[in-house]
Amino acid sequence: MLISFIGYFLYFVMLATLSNSTILFPIAVFYGIAQAMFWVPFHAFFSTITDNKNRGEEVALLDIFPSIFSIAAPLIGGLIVFFAGFDMLFVVGLVLLMAAALPLFVSKDTRMPFSFSLRSNGFDKRTAVSLISFNDQLNVTLWPIVIFGIVGSAAAIGGVIALGAFAGFLTAWIIGKMCDRGYRRKMLNFGAIGQFFIWLIRILATSVAHVISLEFVWGIISRFKDVSYNSAYYEKARKSRRKLEFSVLREMSIHISTAAAFGFIYIFYSHIGTPIIFFIAAVGALCNILIER
Repeated sequence: MLISFIGYFLYFVMLATLSNSTILFPIAVFYGIAQAMFWVPFHAFFSTITDNKNRGEEVALLDIFPSIFSIAAPLIGGLIVFFAGFDMLFVVGLVLLMAAALPLFVSKDTRMPFSFSLRSNGFDKRTAVSLISFNDQLNVTLWPIVIFGIVGSAAAIGGVIALGAFAGFLTAWIIGKMCDRGYRRKMLNFGAIGQFFIWLIRILATSVAHVISLEFVWGIISRFKDVSYNSAYYEKARKSRRKLEFSVLREMSIHISTAAAFGFIYIFYSHIGTPIIFFIAAVGALCNILIER
């Protein structure tokens, strides 16, 4: 995981010094490598320590702590861009990135046996399809651009996204407790179906009031899906004898589906437009339900 921070560091530096679009591809490669090197060991390790009786609550806490920062980060980031520009935003981001790596220097390393195979105990086709998450990536890439086109201010974008994060922060722990009490499948269904309809409604968003309302509802609905889904995933991963391979297959499924979806959008964007992309994202949200089937 420590090595991943080197990749993240290079990613931010390359973004800060971006001079032309041709280096966007190597920047994306650095980011992808860093993501894999961080999340593979993270998910493998968490699946070994999660508790069967309180897994939903633990996953909720795992969601809540980053949410504390995600509430302030979009707003602060938008204000930094507005008053000091993108260069200062990258400087602040690099400082925070280095600070985030410090706890890993004092953490005990955990070694896991690894022998890669496309078949891992408990990781079936339904699990792989349920990991389709290009809808989540579109939510943090294309949707903010749409918001900017409506509200016209980077600071306003930060405020709107912070509002959604705040709404989710308030509900995550409750949803985790409900998952532990046997309502996980219902929570997941409600969240996934809710995201499906929000994506469709986003097609019709034309005003600041629409965007604020949708972000607030999204912040709540997404926690229903995220907390319940991750609770179900970690239950499967904990039962597997090869947790590291399980985590590798997870990340492969996520990135392959995302690459395929974004490749399709890149090639055919001029023919399909934003409404069709939002519909594709809506369908992707429903795939998560398969983890409990």
